[in-house]
Amino acid sequence: MSSSLLINRFEDPWIWNICIVGDNHWYVTKLADKVRGFVQEKIAFKKAHLIVHVGDCAADKKARDDFEKYLPPEIRRNIRINLGNHDGWITPHDRLSLWDFWISNNNQIITIRGANTPDRFASTRHNEYSEELTAEQFDEIIEKIRWLSMAPRIIITHDAPSSIVQQILGSTFSPSMTNKRLEELAGLLAQIPKNPHGTYWIYGHHHMDNLKKNNRITYLGLGKLNRDGVNEYRGGGVVL
Repeated sequence: MSSSLLINRFEDPWIWNICIVGDNHWYVTKLADKVRGFVQEKIAFKKAHLIVHVGDCAADKKARDDFEKYLPPEIRRNIRINLGNHDGWITPHDRLSLWDFWISNNNQIITIRGANTPDRFASTRHNEYSEELTAEQFDEIIEKIRWLSMAPRIIITHDAPSSIVQQILGSTFSPSMTNKRLEELAGLLAQIPKNPHGTYWIYGHHHMDNLKKNNRITYLGLGKLNRDGVNEYRGGGVVL
């Protein structure tokens, strides 16, 4: 089932049951446990219309194959991956992927893949799909969002806007092109009509639970799921 068909199953455009999980870095069996725990705790599987992974999920072929082997059908048929910078074996054209970027049919969910990898030249897992979008692709995203009638309800990106990452990393932070363009997107959202239900911006990449709010957007950073199935920090996921 395509992501668009999943979105079309929503009966109410404002009430969703979406499970969003953070980086797991190819511990797929632990990802299955994490998703199952979130969904069983807060919503029934039959109501989990969409499960979105924020990226850095399957960096090698074994991890990609493990999706078919270990994820139970009720997760596998509803999960989609917003590719990060360590997802070399899941291309934007994979059936599990949310492509380079995705805007739902009702314009209420936006996903944008990618992040900069400083050690990419030393990484055997790197390929052309495990890095940032191009400037032209970001231009296309910005232009589409510019004409929305209101801000989206949910934004899911692998990395985060510059101002948010600056608050996390402090003076050591040097923004990438992705950080800068996501910051541009955040500025654009301040210029279009506010969503009456608010906007949640969920991201991963930095492996740290983090909550920042302003009068327009609630930013939620998701922690990482490690080898033992315990988060390096705290949450690692959220249900909206």
